[in-house]
Parts: sequence; structure tokens; C-alpha cells
Amino acid sequence: MSKLFTESGLLTEAGRNTFQTVQSSLEGTIASVCKDMSEGEILTVQAALAKMVADTMSATLQAKRELKHKLDTMTDIQLEIYLKSKYGDNWMFQTLEQVDLDRCPKLQQDKIENILKESAKHISQIHHNGVRLK
Repeated sequence: MSKLFTESGLLTEAGRNTFQTVQSSLEGTIASVCKDMSEGEILTVQAALAKMVADTMSATLQAKRELKHKLDTMTDIQLEIYLKSKYGDNWMFQTLEQVDLDRCPKLQQDKIENILKESAKHISQIHHNGVRLK
């Protein structure tokens, strides 16, 4: 689960803080718009708002699925071009979004690990040679 939810699906403090603005705005709007409405009209507003939320969540899920499909169907060369355009030439040293990281071929992950190991080796050699880093 994300930092917004507990294992049981309830909002954490961070989750409540994240959605507090939405809730406050919604409460204010509903209070002003619905104050003179009948019960039936309020139920109609409720249904319209539920549909808006459902449509928004569906669009978000669809966009995530489409991006995953796009990344999954790329060749490794196309993926590298995509990552360079998104993160720059030094994309291996960037914090990739999870969807990008999931698609990275194992070869690239090994390459990144080797670069980090080599860097650590050089730093340790510098330290052993008596040079201090500030």
C-alpha cells in the first residue's frame, strides 16, 4: 500500500492531509449548492458526483494501463531513447518512475549496478590512497 493508506485500506494521516483540500472544497460547494434542494435533488447531485469521481478514476487507470502497454511493446533501443528524452542522457543516474523501472531490461539494471559498484570501488581506492574527500 502507499503511504496514503493503511494495510486495511483506511487513510493514514498523510492520506487525510492529501485529501483534506478536496473534502473541504466539496463540503463547501455542497453546502452552498444543496441548501435549498429537495432530498431527491440532493440524491441526484450525489449520483452526479459519484459518476464524476468514477470517470476520473477510470481515466487515470486507463492512462496507466496505456503507458504500461506502450513501454511493454517497446524494444530495448526504443526504451532507451524514451528514457533519454524523459530524463536526459544520464537517465541511469535519475530516480526513474516505477513504471519506467519495471520495464527496464535486466541488462540495463545490471549495467546500472555495475556502474554503481565501479564508482564505489574508485571512491574506496581514493580513500585508501590517503586522499580525503570533503
